[in-house]
Amino acid sequence: MKSEVCLSIYSVDIKKLLTYSDFETLSNTLIELKEKVNNEFRKLSFSIDFICGHDNSVLGAVYNYSPDTAALMSLFYNQTIGSNISSYTTDQMVQNISNNSFEKGSIYYTAYCLEDYIFWPNIEKQCHSITEIYNFDCEILSKYPLTNDSFIRRANYIFSDVYFSENCFESIRSIKGKDITYFSAPFVRALSALQQCAPLIKNSNNNSNDLDIIGATAGFECTAQGANKDNRFNFMFKIDSQNEEKKIFCEYHLKINTCNNKGDSFHYQNRIYFGLSNIETKGKVICIGHIGGHL
Repeated sequence: MKSEVCLSIYSVDIKKLLTYSDFETLSNTLIELKEKVNNEFRKLSFSIDFICGHDNSVLGAVYNYSPDTAALMSLFYNQTIGSNISSYTTDQMVQNISNNSFEKGSIYYTAYCLEDYIFWPNIEKQCHSITEIYNFDCEILSKYPLTNDSFIRRANYIFSDVYFSENCFESIRSIKGKDITYFSAPFVRALSALQQCAPLIKNSNNNSNDLDIIGATAGFECTAQGANKDNRFNFMFKIDSQNEEKKIFCEYHLKINTCNNKGDSFHYQNRIYFGLSNIETKGKVICIGHIGGHL
């Protein structure tokens, strides 16, 4: 499953575009947004009429080929939008978002606005920041995990402040009871808590306090391994810029004891095992070695 973050004639306040400098500022904003949004599973997408062709387009419905206009066309098409221009008009984007389908292999769409005070018409959910895009990604991962492999691959991109061992692709198959499609919501909640806590514990020198913070944020018990601290908890990670593997002991764990079905009160024995490792160039980092059943 992939997603498109859509920009259209409803995404920009064109009344603020008065000088060439204003257009340059918009171009730089869009370039920065594109760099933050684009990844293997997500793409920033501009409607065909975003730049011109409509009264509310950046350059208006019609334009003359003056030197200034030609420079603006080059600024946006060559430097800003590039391959991110969509085959859809604004009206078609509205339809795509309104009719979002989350079947296996489909694309889901979300509307994006560059100002907090502007909105797309007749769209229930729309984003105004990278944080809101992140929240939407979490919602979709939680509701539509698809498969074990898809879940882990998408989680790697969404929760970018923590580190995942390659073992997670195998360990997720050890989920107790059913598979990730039955437990995606609590696992996403726990992963989101680890993501949220990563910058909070970066400079901490007390792992016990860190576990308390993580557990309180996740709403799950978070503890260290008791007895039998053996090699089961050693996992390999690529953390530094040299891409060299580092062995990290992942004895800490969040106890994922619920599922997606609120009517199911069974106490499940699923876990996220992680380590807290001090890296010279990064401070303390969270390294997830195992997502799945109890070890």
